[in-house]
Amino acid sequence: MSFCDLLQIESISYGQLVSEYDAIATLVAPYAEALQACFVGFYGSVGIPLLRLESIEDLLEDQKA
Repeated sequence: MSFCDLLQIESISYGQLVSEYDAIATLVAPYAEALQACFVGFYGSVGIPLLRLESIEDLLEDQKA
């Protein structure tokens, strides 16, 4: 089993990646897409409260009318 700590992220250039690191594994579909979805969900929601649909249903119904 492997883990990915989304709080411990570093950025490196593609050139540095190719020249200084050896590939030992490749993340393939559907696992690559799942990791991407987790990353986007984690960092894309920073500062945005989680809303329950029930709490805004009346607002959505007003838009339909």
